[in-house]
Amino acid sequence: MFGGPNTLNTPQAQPKWPFKVNFTLIIGEIENMADLKDLLKDFSNIEKDIKRTLNNRLLLKDIARTLTKEIKKRIQDGYGIDNTTNKLKKFKVLKQSTIKYREKQKEKGKLDKRTRPSQSNQIETGKFIDGIYYKNNKKEIIISPSRDRIEMVKGQLSQGRNGLDLSEDDLDDILKYMSDEIHKIIYRNLKG
Repeated sequence: MFGGPNTLNTPQAQPKWPFKVNFTLIIGEIENMADLKDLLKDFSNIEKDIKRTLNNRLLLKDIARTLTKEIKKRIQDGYGIDNTTNKLKKFKVLKQSTIKYREKQKEKGKLDKRTRPSQSNQIETGKFIDGIYYKNNKKEIIISPSRDRIEMVKGQLSQGRNGLDLSEDDLDDILKYMSDEIHKIIYRNLKG
């Protein structure tokens, strides 16, 4: 037919034309039109529940709160986000002069308890990390430093310390969480 080894000349590789599908078997699964109407009603309910879930302010607030905690923990642990790869990146090691300055601040009681003089993170006095807040409305989540911390953030960014962005893993976690919620909705509507 086509010639040569390993082609469609072998009997097991021949296509089975024409394809036949017996729709009476498929239609037989739906015993009557009432079953079809119930199925369509279930799909309509699923759509409404998904829209309601995606617009649920409490759900968005829960996601925002969780992300804010994760960002604060990441900053405290000395990680930021690489601007080119959008992946987690350890902050650069502090210069000796910065470590000495922070040691003096610790002696004066001005170094936040969540850090050490040699730990490279965005915590010195704690004002920056405590100034990260979240808010949400029906369609979006906003995680931001308070207005009086904007200059502090610009300074951190100029030093290559981007701790406030979301990583790919953060975005994947949000998508997984929302996907799980949608699966629950589908299961709840179709189990009956």
